[in-house]
Amino acid sequence: MIVVILGSRKVGINPDNVATPIAASLGDLITLSLLAVISSVFFEHIHLVYLAPSLCGVFLGLIPFWVLIAKRNPQIKEVLKTGWQPVLVAMTISSVGGLILDKTVTNPNFEGVAVFTPVINGVGGNLVAIQASRISTSLHLWSVPGVLPRRMWQKWPNPCTTFFRSGRSSLQPLAMQICLNGAV
Repeated sequence: MIVVILGSRKVGINPDNVATPIAASLGDLITLSLLAVISSVFFEHIHLVYLAPSLCGVFLGLIPFWVLIAKRNPQIKEVLKTGWQPVLVAMTISSVGGLILDKTVTNPNFEGVAVFTPVINGVGGNLVAIQASRISTSLHLWSVPGVLPRRMWQKWPNPCTTFFRSGRSSLQPLAMQICLNGAV
């Protein structure tokens, strides 16, 4: 990743546009490679029925050890308590998406949709990752940690203004008040 960032700067390309998708691709590639190697080893030793469950048991047994190590850092200690919800929600959404994809692929009217699934998922994820990378770079360059620059909170849309600014609902004033003040 360091070589990619230095190379993109040398060529004159914004590293935020290059490094984020390459990091995501490398992460996927490494994960798939590890899964392929581990599954090949398990398949070669398929006659050892206790191998996979015992390895899972070892990893589950190591969880308390890693939690104790992670609790030593105050910032990570907070994440250990509150950081599970986004992971579990993402896993649930991904699982439901997989079930929907399975139902769609088995439908003869939509048999070609599976080919486009990686593109649909990848493009959205990469665009969001690039935008988040650009925002974080801008924040690191132009602001003090913990303080949002004035031009960001004045000009950039947030979910509350995006969804409730142009609506003609009778709940619009109440929703805007909740979004802006945090309470009624």
